[in-house]
Amino acid sequence: MNYFIRCLYVQFQCSHHTWYLATDMQLFVFFVIVAIVISRFPKLKKYIFIIIALASIVITSAVTYGLKLDTFVFLTPENYRFLVFKDSRTFYQSYLPFYMNLGGYLGGFVLADIYNNYIKSNDKLKKRFMGALKYELCYFLIYIALLVLLCISSYFVGYDIERPQLLAIAFAGLFRNIWVVLTILAVLGNFLKLGSIVLRIFSLPILNVFNKISYQMYLWHMTVFRIFIGFYRQPVYANLVYTINLVAGVIFITCVVAFIVTLVVEYPLANLISYSLKREKGKFTNNSVNNQS
Repeated sequence: MNYFIRCLYVQFQCSHHTWYLATDMQLFVFFVIVAIVISRFPKLKKYIFIIIALASIVITSAVTYGLKLDTFVFLTPENYRFLVFKDSRTFYQSYLPFYMNLGGYLGGFVLADIYNNYIKSNDKLKKRFMGALKYELCYFLIYIALLVLLCISSYFVGYDIERPQLLAIAFAGLFRNIWVVLTILAVLGNFLKLGSIVLRIFSLPILNVFNKISYQMYLWHMTVFRIFIGFYRQPVYANLVYTINLVAGVIFITCVVAFIVTLVVEYPLANLISYSLKREKGKFTNNSVNNQS
């Protein structure tokens, strides 16, 4: 019974990384309700977005403070090799619940709304940002800001460092949401065709292949990683070369597995479901026509 419940994405404990699927399903239901409310009361859209954004910060900070959690969960290869990792309480209380991930989903929701308005805008507005030096500089500063944010977060990773509690709580609430804002700005820059080098990289045809197998890569990458690490029976002495080889090997094998599963399982199953839905739709249309006759 638990297996089928997990397949419905309403439980988190199927695997260490598939908690995301359950969280995403619950957030999807929540934001469908939000979309219905916004469609009924469009003037309240901005206020609803602001309330959810503030709630994301407040809830994350409050849970971190109330349960005395750490700011981050720091996972290492050894953690996954033995299926035990430090600060598991923080992982289960701070990462898994859907209400701790409101900011990220809201970011995608807002980005979709902005893009919907962007494609409906006139060509003059679209070309306003292209080639402008100030916008190009701002676009590249976004990536620098993301790197700086990661470097700042490393301060909270060290377990033996005493940190001010108020600072840790504030950073726990702000880090994810600031990351979401910067990511939205980076994607908006791609919409506006800023950053010619980055745009060319993102437009490479090979990335379309990775796009098609990305879901299977997500599902299988941790399994491949655990198998890869499981071959080691002696203590692992990590260095730069070892880390590069490990990451490259895991990515390559994950891509191969994802490609095979996509061709053998995902695409045939998707086509079968699509065919069944079209067939049911055709029957419904024919019945409607016959009833009208």
